Amino acid sequence: MLQLYRSESGTRRWFCRHCGSKIVSEADGWRGTYFTAGTLDTPFTAPAPIHIFVRSKVAWYEIRDGHPQHSTYPSEWDEPDPS
Repeated sequence: MLQLYRSESGTRRWFCRHCGSKIVSEADGWRGTYFTAGTLDTPFTAPAPIHIFVRSKVAWYEIRDGHPQHSTYPSEWDEPDPS
């Protein structure tokens, strides 16, 4: 079961009522709806072309595939502030 939270900026986030994990985020003006990758139950068929939010990855995990890494959204995406 999911619980919806709406921020003052208009961002909508759905969380698991049992564990609190964020499942989905969206907002008016965003180009898409964002799903937490860990909630998907099918394997990815293509490697990620870039890595985002690497500032929050665990310290022991090293990304070694040579693709660009971004601590937040890449600046060229021009995403709205998700707060």
